[in-house]
Amino acid sequence: MYRQTVFSLSIVGSILATGPAFAESPWYIGGSAGAYFRSDYSVAGTFHNGLGTTAPGTNTTTFSPGPIFNASVGYKLAHGFRVEGEFGFTKYNIKSINPNTVDSADFPNLNGTKLSAPIGGDRERYIETVNLFYDLPFTGRFVPYIGAGFGAAEDRGSPAIFNEIGPVPGGTFRTSNAATGVLPVALAEAGVTLKLADQWAVVPSYRFQYVFRSGNVAAEPANIVKIGLRRSF
Repeated sequence: MYRQTVFSLSIVGSILATGPAFAESPWYIGGSAGAYFRSDYSVAGTFHNGLGTTAPGTNTTTFSPGPIFNASVGYKLAHGFRVEGEFGFTKYNIKSINPNTVDSADFPNLNGTKLSAPIGGDRERYIETVNLFYDLPFTGRFVPYIGAGFGAAEDRGSPAIFNEIGPVPGGTFRTSNAATGVLPVALAEAGVTLKLADQWAVVPSYRFQYVFRSGNVAAEPANIVKIGLRRSF
């Protein structure tokens, strides 16, 4: 009788040990905060002096880094793939400009001298993307991943006014407003998922983002470093 009881308990224990575990939902949500570093760019354009005179030239613009925030909803697919819908917001400023033209008679101060400390020049960007990520087949708490995404961006901003340009009409140099409207954006990202207790994970990552523009307007690459928090269900 004792042997039968032990045998029966062993069978029950084996069934419980090998039975299906609680199924984790493939859905998750995430949020992140980081720093947005928009790359400097040079573009050809036309300068106006306020008296109806124009001249062709080039202008190099630099930007101060700004914060970026993202929120996402994701779904885990088979074979380590994940798909995410993401919304982001960043705000940064024009730091300096370097206007230059060969028309030294009408624009003597636009000789390539760097102008800094503007009034205004703020930029706001709203970003919506769909991303596809792949978790590399690593076991343990650290799981590297790579991925890419595509979507749209919309900008808002104010002109930057530089008051150090010297004796020209108005005594200032004024940039144009930030372009508005919907612009295509693409991104590539690499990071590491650090699994915490239960369904929580910390996710540090690096992202390269590229906003496409048409015509004579320079495209806008940016480097982004961020840390996120993810909650699985």
